[in-house]
Amino acid sequence: MITGEQEEIRASLGEELRATRKSTGLDISTVAQKTKISEKNIKALEDSDFKALPAEVFTRGFYKIYASFLSLDPTEVLRRYDAEKANLPKDSVPGNPVYRKRNENIGEMAAPPTFILSSAIGFVLFIFLLFGAFLCWYFSWNPATFFSQKLRSLETQPVIMEQAAVEDEISAVLSRIQEIATTTSAQAAKPKNK
Repeated sequence: MITGEQEEIRASLGEELRATRKSTGLDISTVAQKTKISEKNIKALEDSDFKALPAEVFTRGFYKIYASFLSLDPTEVLRRYDAEKANLPKDSVPGNPVYRKRNENIGEMAAPPTFILSSAIGFVLFIFLLFGAFLCWYFSWNPATFFSQKLRSLETQPVIMEQAAVEDEISAVLSRIQEIATTTSAQAAKPKNK
């Protein structure tokens, strides 16, 4: 078992990971391809740059995958990661930036809502709409039926006018035909003078 003093003398976790990788003759791009961890995150792991790493759950997973790939004990690597992280000052502790931002704005979450004029206008319009719906229900009046009947009556009026105009034209044509027929028959009945 390693004591606290021996652990301080030992290289940091990131330096040990880098030394192990270099001793196996691997470069960062090869490790990135085989482990599916981005090169940026591998560099952050080896530099012990905890702020550059993603959320805690991903960071722990990266250390576990990287340790297994380098044939190191993942549990020991995670224990050392926890120890190094605990020794960091509070402001440099890694964490999800969204979570930190949410914690900064937590005071604003409890702020009382402000009264807005548009919400009051919307509320009044909603009350009028409810009152109108109640009146329609109470008097059994359906506005859709009412407007539908009005629109249908507008559609049928021009048709009636058109029919009357067509009938007038037909009667005019028929009377003209009768005139021509009577004129023709009268001329046919007259004897020809030669």
